[in-house]
Amino acid sequence: MEIIATILIALVTLVSTVVVWLSLPGTFFMAGLVLLWGLFSGFATFTINHFITVLVAVLLLEGIEFLLGGFTAKISGASNRSAWLGIVGGLVGTFLGAALFVLIGALVGLLTGSYLGVYWGEKQRGRSHRAAAGAALATLLGNMAAKLLKSSAAVVIGVWMIRMVTT
Repeated sequence: MEIIATILIALVTLVSTVVVWLSLPGTFFMAGLVLLWGLFSGFATFTINHFITVLVAVLLLEGIEFLLGGFTAKISGASNRSAWLGIVGGLVGTFLGAALFVLIGALVGLLTGSYLGVYWGEKQRGRSHRAAAGAALATLLGNMAAKLLKSSAAVVIGVWMIRMVTT
């Protein structure tokens, strides 16, 4: 039974990690798995406190992902307006990209939209191409860091779950 449980958790972890990179909230799959496992086992292995802890972590990660691109733009010297344009551009790009190109479109839209939002904001501010591109690149790197953080968290939750089930 432990082998089947390990395979199931590993598969959900893999799907969760891939879904994060498609600009979807894949870490919620991990929280859902903890909840479902708890419900089906009578909360013997995973308690409601485990679920709440994972859910809070997942919600925090979503917030971090939402703000990290703008934060890195701000660190690079971009204006508050440009940072917000990067966040809005990322959201608009995600939805447009997902609508136009199945699967990878959301990620491409997020990266393109946030980059263009910050770049445009900085050019409107009168900054040089190089300075605007630098701020936009910082936003892009912030978004990528957020994806890496979320996918890493999914793996950590998966490993934790496997350890709980197999001990």
